[in-house]
Amino acid sequence: MVNDLELQEKIDGRGKEKGKLINEWNSWFSSAKRYVINETEVNLKCSIDRITIVGELRKFVWVRDNLEPITLDFEMVWMVFEDQGVARQVRNGWILLDKYGENIAYAERVKFDKNKGRVDFNPNKIRPFLHGELKRFIHKLFDNPHFSRADVACDIFNLSDDFIRQYRIVDPVSFKPIYGANGLLETAYWGSRSSERQVRMYNKRLEQTKKKEIVPEEIESWWRLEVQLRRAKAEEWNSVVFESLESFSSPHYLTLVHTS
Repeated sequence: MVNDLELQEKIDGRGKEKGKLINEWNSWFSSAKRYVINETEVNLKCSIDRITIVGELRKFVWVRDNLEPITLDFEMVWMVFEDQGVARQVRNGWILLDKYGENIAYAERVKFDKNKGRVDFNPNKIRPFLHGELKRFIHKLFDNPHFSRADVACDIFNLSDDFIRQYRIVDPVSFKPIYGANGLLETAYWGSRSSERQVRMYNKRLEQTKKKEIVPEEIESWWRLEVQLRRAKAEEWNSVVFESLESFSSPHYLTLVHTS
């Protein structure tokens, strides 16, 4: 169960920002977590990239301009958003827009249960709305809201590519490596797409270079770990993410040792 306070605490994280923020959303859910790898201290910078909240739909009573209260269902609420210029209908759902017209959230009825709805968003992009009237407006749509999915990304900067490629998750899960034309590991997956937890590790700097994106000169290497959590694991994302990090091991280097 997620109330307003719990939702904001989970999104804001449990620590204060520390150091220079480098990732593209410029927002982190906690302070850097320090690890020792082969006698080298490493700071992992993590952010929540996606949250999906599912809840039972309820009628929404809306009072506007001192007029009589009116009762709105799910679709009518989003029609009001559209009239206000902050939403647009697309196929089976609605897109929430920021002041620049960019997509920051998606909402729809659950496909196989019309009595439930879901809201899917990047908390870094929707943050300005979470403290205002629009956030409360959305929250009033649901009874018993809960997390059904959470995607967390952790960035590792300026460690040797060969150093990172050595590591594997030692948990008994499926492993799918993807190699480049030079025979070197570029991407690795642990767990299936349908499982409660799937981990992806990939060479983010290489990806950005292929896309002709500008990478600061001081970033000599950049790898990203993406942890995708569903169902019960999504509710426990904070502990599951760091359990996943501590599951990495290598026959050539020391196991990750959590120091703070």
